[in-house]
Amino acid sequence: MNTLELLATTGSSYLLIFAAEIGDKSQLVCMALAARYRASPVMLGSALAFLLLNTLAVVFGVAIASLIPQAVLSAIVAILFLVFG
Repeated sequence: MNTLELLATTGSSYLLIFAAEIGDKSQLVCMALAARYRASPVMLGSALAFLLLNTLAVVFGVAIASLIPQAVLSAIVAILFLVFG
């Protein structure tokens, strides 16, 4: 993977997550906590929580993807997309 491809993948992942997370309940909680407490502990706590949750999501996602055949996984994702969409 070259540098340009890495930057494009990282950038698109960031933008997708950023767009998906705008206005979710964790952002609202952070705003409420920031209104009451100092910004640095709220920022540190939310960043650590985000890091932990996304690390767990990636680890479990890779584990599940290695156990389920690609065709079955694609079908499950398509069905979930239709149900939640």
